[in-house]
Amino acid sequence: MDETLLSAELCRLTIDECFVYKLTNRTANGHRAEDWGLDKPILTGVMKVVQRDADLLIRFYENKKNTMGTIIASELVLFAECPVQLNDKMIMSNFVEPVVDSSRYFVFRVVEPKSKKHMFIGAGFRERQSAFDLRATLQDFEKFIQRQNQAEKASSDMIGGGGEGEEGEASQLPLPPPEFDEKLQLKQGQKIKVNLKMKSGQTRSDKTQSQSSQGSTMLPPPIIKLKPPMSSSSSSSSTPTTTSTSEASAVSTPPTEEDDDEWGDFVGS
Repeated sequence: MDETLLSAELCRLTIDECFVYKLTNRTANGHRAEDWGLDKPILTGVMKVVQRDADLLIRFYENKKNTMGTIIASELVLFAECPVQLNDKMIMSNFVEPVVDSSRYFVFRVVEPKSKKHMFIGAGFRERQSAFDLRATLQDFEKFIQRQNQAEKASSDMIGGGGEGEEGEASQLPLPPPEFDEKLQLKQGQKIKVNLKMKSGQTRSDKTQSQSSQGSTMLPPPIIKLKPPMSSSSSSSSTPTTTSTSEASAVSTPPTEEDDDEWGDFVGS
């Protein structure tokens, strides 16, 4: 079984109407569509752009209609195929080339599957939108190949750590140990004296103990100040306020009948 049949194909574009022409001689500036006889195409069919892994296949189909009684069935038969395989030597213009006198016509490099021989044919579309869709699909495929190449290069740099051959082997060798300057090393029997500043009357052991005790001590917990409870004096101070309020209320109340009687007796006497 052919290995190419096992790969999944992704249909990127389908154009229902496509005109195929036989090419004439190429001019110095490029191909001209007006020399092809645009009113006499050799095929009016369907174009499909299919992606298989890192290959782009531009296929031209002939739409054959089969009549079975009153039923008319259409069948797509492969007419030609333009495989696009981009690499360092082959770019997109080697497979699909626009003409110089129109934006709707292109030249395609088709390959015969069995003999692997190639030839060039012309193809175009009735609508400009169809040509624009084809250009956009080709540009997307170019960007896909560029991203794939960048990812492969980055992964090879991370895994291999360099190139191949002597350069790759040299990059994988361990680094030599750092070199030390002999002038910075102490000679045999040489000592270093360090002068520590101490307070007057303090020995070295006392300073060490004070430093250790200072380092081991912990900060005291923070002091939280609480408000004192209400005292009896404050409660007693609030009592006159209540009394004064009651007195004020007693003064403000109107006099009763008993008060009027007593007051009248006092006046009579």
